[in-house]
Amino acid sequence: MMPSLAGRSCRALLLLSTALELVPAGARAQVAADPSGMGRAPAIVISDPGTPVTALDPAGVNGVGQMTIDEGGGYVDVCTGTLVNPRTVVFAAHCVNEAAASKYGVGDDQTHIAFSFNGNNRAAQRRWITEGSTLHRTDTAGAIYTVNQVAYHADSLDLGLGANYLQADVAVASLDTPAKNIPTWTLLFSALPAPDSIDELTGTGYHVTITGYGHYGTGDTGQVGPLDFRRRVAENMIGMLGSDSDVDVGLTGTGSNLRQPLYTSTSTTRDAARQRPTRVITTCSRTWRSPRRG
Repeated sequence: MMPSLAGRSCRALLLLSTALELVPAGARAQVAADPSGMGRAPAIVISDPGTPVTALDPAGVNGVGQMTIDEGGGYVDVCTGTLVNPRTVVFAAHCVNEAAASKYGVGDDQTHIAFSFNGNNRAAQRRWITEGSTLHRTDTAGAIYTVNQVAYHADSLDLGLGANYLQADVAVASLDTPAKNIPTWTLLFSALPAPDSIDELTGTGYHVTITGYGHYGTGDTGQVGPLDFRRRVAENMIGMLGSDSDVDVGLTGTGSNLRQPLYTSTSTTRDAARQRPTRVITTCSRTWRSPRRG
């Protein structure tokens, strides 16, 4: 199963020093000397006996990469994306839909983006935003690739910028150089058979893997650590096949129009008029990641 895509997780100030630090900046985070603070972002919350250290992905380069958007002045935005063929990365639209897709590219008047596929991307990203021969240049040896074009689903903006992640949250980017030696992931388009019942512990019974570069922490404290440019991996059980509207009904008794898809179910819960498939929501039985962010 394709890994979850972590969306835009922070805005960071990347200083050209030997280390980086995150300090609070409202809903975003800035990077200075050593990781210590955080902003809001998707998180993997790990259950005992796991820790943020044991959750580090040992795979190295594996086709799940971290997006870096050079906003200028030392600021970068970061997200997670998945390589689906040597030239194409799939990621969340809200990583880029605050501006027109034509804003991004390799031109002098465009905003530059790269995807780096290492288990720890700090060194590769620092080189990529440094003035000199490595500035905004693909480095295949360092597994970092410059993006030359972006496209995102226009419907992701239908609810406004403040809710630009709630529906149609999908985008693609093309790399300027094929990532020939990096594994790719297969997209799942087939419908998931609907379960006969929902178990309290195993949910629908579907076992999934979650991976990305967002915040992390343990369920014991509820606190999460800062972004450190390292990929982590966890597992979970899918708790239900439904939409955000279904969740709203369960929490408040009132539904909504948020029927955006994630996976298609063979159940009969489709909206016949809209023909929008249901969304997968995960449980908290082993690990958790916010279903509404990225």
